[in-house]
Amino acid sequence: MMMWLLPGRRVEMPEITLDDLLALPQSELLLPGRMNRKDIYLAGVSIDTRTIKPNKVFWAIKGERFDGHDFIEAAAEKGAALAVVEKKKIKKLTRIAFPLLLVEDSLKALQQFAAAHRRKFDFPVVALTGSNGKTTTKEMIASILQRKLNVLKTEGNLNNHIGCPLTLLKFSSENEVAIIEIATNHPGEIRTLTKIVQPEQALVTNIGGAHLAYFASEEELAAEKLSLFDEMTGDLIYRNMDDPWIASYQSTGKRLIDYGWNEKAQVRGRILDMDDKGCGAFRLNDVVDIRLGVAGWHNVKNALTAAAVALQFGFSEHEIADALASYRGFDRRMQVLERAGIIIVNDAYNANALSMQAAFDTVAAMRIKGRCIYALGDMLELGKNSVKIHYGVLLAALQSGANRILTLGENFYAASARLKKEQHAIVENYSDREELAKRLNELLKPGDLLLLKGSRGMEMEKVLEKLDKA
Repeated sequence: MMMWLLPGRRVEMPEITLDDLLALPQSELLLPGRMNRKDIYLAGVSIDTRTIKPNKVFWAIKGERFDGHDFIEAAAEKGAALAVVEKKKIKKLTRIAFPLLLVEDSLKALQQFAAAHRRKFDFPVVALTGSNGKTTTKEMIASILQRKLNVLKTEGNLNNHIGCPLTLLKFSSENEVAIIEIATNHPGEIRTLTKIVQPEQALVTNIGGAHLAYFASEEELAAEKLSLFDEMTGDLIYRNMDDPWIASYQSTGKRLIDYGWNEKAQVRGRILDMDDKGCGAFRLNDVVDIRLGVAGWHNVKNALTAAAVALQFGFSEHEIADALASYRGFDRRMQVLERAGIIIVNDAYNANALSMQAAFDTVAAMRIKGRCIYALGDMLELGKNSVKIHYGVLLAALQSGANRILTLGENFYAASARLKKEQHAIVENYSDREELAKRLNELLKPGDLLLLKGSRGMEMEKVLEKLDKA
C-alpha cells in the first residue's frame, strides 16, 4: 500500500481534510492503482512546486506566464499529497500515477475552498484595503496585536484573487486574530474577495491615485474600495475622517470607529514633529506621545490607523506606543540608509501620485547638509491621464525643493516636455538603469540625500544595486 505521509512525521489532526476537498462542487477524485482515500494525509496547500513541502495539496493554477498543470510531475516528485486540476486538462495527465482531484475551474475552486475553510474559525478577521499604506498598516497592526495574541497576517503581496485564498487556507486553531490585506486593479475584485474573506472588521486606509487605468474615474475607484464595507460579514468599520471619500461613507447597521487628526474623532492623533531621519511623532488621544522608528509623515497616519484597531482589541495607549516605537518597517518602503556620507531614502517598492507626494513631503522635512536629488521611476497603471499625472508629480517634486530630478521611463519623459525652460535644467530623463546609476554616481557627494521611488514594475531598487558598480 502506498503511503503519502512521510515516515517519522508526528500525525496531528489536519486543518484541511480530503473530505473538505471532496465537498467542492462537481469535484471528482482519481486514485492510482490500489491506493485508497485513507492513504492520503494533507498538510496545507501550495501553488508553487519550487517551494512545495511534502503532503501539501498542489493546486494547479493557470497564470499569466505559467500553467500549474505543466508541473504536476514535479509536485509528485517533491512529495505532494495530491493535485487539484481542471477536468479539461485530464487528457494530458492520465499517464501520471498520482492522486488527482478534478474540478471545473481550479481558480474558482481555490476561492470556494478557502471561503469554506475560513468559515471553520470564529476568531476576528480584520480586512484592509486602500490606495496607499495597506501593507505598512497591516504590519503595524500585527506588530501591536502579536504582543498578546497569535496573529495570522497576509505575507508579502499575497493580497489578490490568488493570494487572499492562500492566506485563508493557513488559518488554524492556534490563531486568535487574522489581518488580511486586499488589493484591486479592476472593478469588482474587492467585492469578490471580501465575500471570500468574510471579515468582521474592516478599514480603508485612503483613496486616490492608484490603478486608474482600470477605473473610469476616481469616483469608481472609491466605490470599489468602499465595497469592502458593503460586503463585510461583521459590522465594525474603522473610518478615516481625514479622507473625504471615506469620511462620507454612511451605512445603517454598522458600528463606526472614527479616527484621524480631527478633534471630534473617537481615536485622535496630533502631529508633533519629525526628527533628522524623517521619523515622525504624534500624540495619541492626548494620553501618550509616540515617536516612530520609520520615516514618513504618511507612516504617522498609518500608525494612528493601527492604534485605532489595537484599542478595540483592548490594548492601552501606552502598550500601543511601546509597540509602535519598536516597529522598524521593511525593505524598500521609506528605508533610510547611509553610504559614504550620502543619505539614501529607498522607497522603491511602489508608487502613485499620493505616495510620491508623501515621499516628497518627508524628504523636504529632513535636515541635510547637501543637495536633495530624486531618482523617480514611472508610475504604472494610470490609464489615459498618465502623462498628465506624471507632469503633476514633476511639478510637486520641483516645488518640494529638489535640486536635481532624474527620471526613468517614457511617462516621465513625455511629461517633462511640458516643463518650462528653466525647469528643464533641473530634470534629466533616462531610459536605462545603468545610465541613470552612472549619472547618480557622478552627481552624489557626501551630505547629499537621494530619494529612490517608482512603481513596482520599474524596479528602482536595481538602480541602488548598480550605484556602487556604475
